[in-house]
Amino acid sequence: MKKFLSIMCSLFIVFSSFTGDIGFAMDAPKKSSNCQVDENNDVHIFYCADDGNAMPTCVSIASVLENAGDEKINIHIVSFQDNEMSKQNIKNIEALKNIRNFDFDFVYFDKKRLDEFDAGRWNKSIMIKLYCAELFPNLDRIIWLDDDVIVLKSLKNLYNLDMGDKYLAGVDVSQEYHNNCSYWITAGIGLYNLKEMRKDNVQKSLLDSAKEFTYKKDKVILCGGVEEYALTYGMPKDKVLILPYRYSIMIFLYTESKMLPCAMNDIITLHFAGSDKKPWKNFNALFAEKWWEYAIKSGFYDKVPAVIEVRKKVLEMRSNPKSSANKTIDDGIYTISSKLDPNMCLGIKNGSKNNCANLQLLGRNGTDAQKFKLQYHSDGYYTIKTMCSGKMLDMLGGSKNILQCTKNKRNAQKWFIVPDGEGYYCLVSKVNNLCMDVCGAKAEAGANIHCWSIHGGNNQRFKFKKCDDSPNSSKTIDSKKSE
Repeated sequence: MKKFLSIMCSLFIVFSSFTGDIGFAMDAPKKSSNCQVDENNDVHIFYCADDGNAMPTCVSIASVLENAGDEKINIHIVSFQDNEMSKQNIKNIEALKNIRNFDFDFVYFDKKRLDEFDAGRWNKSIMIKLYCAELFPNLDRIIWLDDDVIVLKSLKNLYNLDMGDKYLAGVDVSQEYHNNCSYWITAGIGLYNLKEMRKDNVQKSLLDSAKEFTYKKDKVILCGGVEEYALTYGMPKDKVLILPYRYSIMIFLYTESKMLPCAMNDIITLHFAGSDKKPWKNFNALFAEKWWEYAIKSGFYDKVPAVIEVRKKVLEMRSNPKSSANKTIDDGIYTISSKLDPNMCLGIKNGSKNNCANLQLLGRNGTDAQKFKLQYHSDGYYTIKTMCSGKMLDMLGGSKNILQCTKNKRNAQKWFIVPDGEGYYCLVSKVNNLCMDVCGAKAEAGANIHCWSIHGGNNQRFKFKKCDDSPNSSKTIDSKKSE
C-alpha cells in the first residue's frame, strides 16, 4: 500500500510539472537520509545551506538543540543540486549530536528554476522558502530559519500553534522597519502550514508575487528581500497569523541605547540581519556574545575571540557594578604598555601638571609621566590618577579624547578595567562603554589616545606592570592579576 501511494504521489508531481497552474518541480526534489513524517512530539525545521554558509547554519542548529525541550528535532537542509555540501561539513552537522540527538536529511533543488527572479543583492537561495509546500510533501507544517538566526528557547510551542486555516505564522515588522508599508512579514523565521498551502496552491501566488517584485523593484521603495515581498503580498493578510516581536528580534533595528520591544529573557530568536551585523564578521554587533556561545558549541571555533570576552564582561559589569568580580586588578601604581609594542607606554605629554594635558603613547622612560595610580571604588569602577600631577584620566565629552583633569565625581573619570583572557586589559569608560584606543593603531611616540568602540585590536589592549611607590622609579614587576 505504501509503495502504491509513493508511486501515485510521484506520478502526480511529474504530471503537475506540465501544468502552468501548479508550479511544481520538473523533477521531484531529491532526498537523502530518512527524517520521519509528523509525529506527536516532532518539530521540523528547514534551512537552505551549502559549504558557503555551513558554519552559521551549524551555529543556528546548535542553538536549536541547546534550547530544545522534550521534543524530537528534525532538521531538513535544502541545497542546490549542483552545489551539494562537502563530506566534511556533513560530518560537522553530524557532530552536533554531541549537544543533543536529532535527525537530519538533505533535499536537493534545481537552481535554474530561480533564473526568472531577480533577488537583487541577496543570494537567490532566499527564494527556497517559497517552495516549502512542494519540498516537504509528507509534512503538514514546518519552521523556516535563516542561517543568521539563533534560537534562545524551545520552538515546540511555536510549532504546535493552532493555525486553523492560516498559511503562515510570522512577525510583522512594518512599524519598526517599513514605515511606508502597513504590513510587512520578516522572513528570518516562519511557521508554514504546508497542508493548507498545498490545498489552496499558495505556491503559485507566492511565485507570482516574487515575479511582481522583480518587475517593480526599481519603481518602489523596498528594504526587504524579494521573498519578504512575496510572503507579504502573496498571502492574503487574513491568512497570516501575526507573532509577537520576541519571535524575531532583528538586530539591526536596535542599539544599546534603543530599547528592545520585549525583555531579554522573553526573546525566542535573535536575527542578525544585515551584512554588517554578522557576529562572525562584526564583533561589535549587538548580542554578538550570545551568538558566540553557540559558535563554540558548534565545534567550528576553539575559543571565543578576546573582544567578545571583553564585551561580555563589560555587560556583566554593567548589570552588576558592585560585584567583587569587577575588581580585576589590585590597587597600586602601574605603568601601562600597549600590546602594539611593549616598549611603548601611556604617558602625559611633557609630564605636564596642567588640566587638559593630553594622554599619548611614549617610549618607556620610567618617569612619573608614565605612572598611574589605580584605585577601585565601591561603585564597581576604577579611577586612574596620573603621578606627575595628581590629576585623573578623564574622557573629554564630545571629542572622546583622553586627558588629565582635576578630580571630580563625573562618570568621565570612571573606568572598567576588563581582562581579555590573554593577559591584557581593555580600559572602558563608564560614560559610553567606549574603549581606550591608540589612535591610528601605530606604535609611535606621540600617538594620541582616545576612546573608540570595542573591536579587540591590539591598539585597545594594554599590559599593566606594577611599580614601587618611590618617585621616578623605573623598577617594575608584572601584575599577577592578569586573567
